[in-house]
Amino acid sequence: MAFSRSRRRSIWTRSAAALFAAGLVGFVALSAAGRAETERQEWDHDWVALTIAQNGSWGAAANGNLTRAMMQAIRQCFAKSGKSGNDCGAEITTVRAAWSLAYACGDYTFVANGDTSADARLAAITRAAELRDIVGLELPACALVVAVGADGRAAPPDRREILALPASRR
Repeated sequence: MAFSRSRRRSIWTRSAAALFAAGLVGFVALSAAGRAETERQEWDHDWVALTIAQNGSWGAAANGNLTRAMMQAIRQCFAKSGKSGNDCGAEITTVRAAWSLAYACGDYTFVANGDTSADARLAAITRAAELRDIVGLELPACALVVAVGADGRAAPPDRREILALPASRR
């Protein structure tokens, strides 16, 4: 069966248009799926709250609701500290899909956050150096009290980890 030149061109044009449309639909579907996956990943994680009291007691909790995560962490801190931990919740942090590290420097405590464990450690070094150099606090050695991973699991350190501070700028 022989087609005329215009009929062949028409068939080719329709075939090319159909292939182009199918490719475009596939591309749009893939990029939408990739966008949905990225958005889902950002909000798929629970809120993680970490609080530390001046006496070194701490509480950590993960929950889809920010307020509940904070209250559970404070409640856990109070349970660990007894009557001496009346400042549970004074130093608290909340993150999603990030690490939180709590340090105790004598009576002074603070929490540092970062996307990874290494980022959180760098933030802790920066915070301790600022407290020493800018605020003028005489900080003793800062020891890691607890590390809370991006998944919300809290783990006291296996060994005594001391924060290594750079030399003072003063």
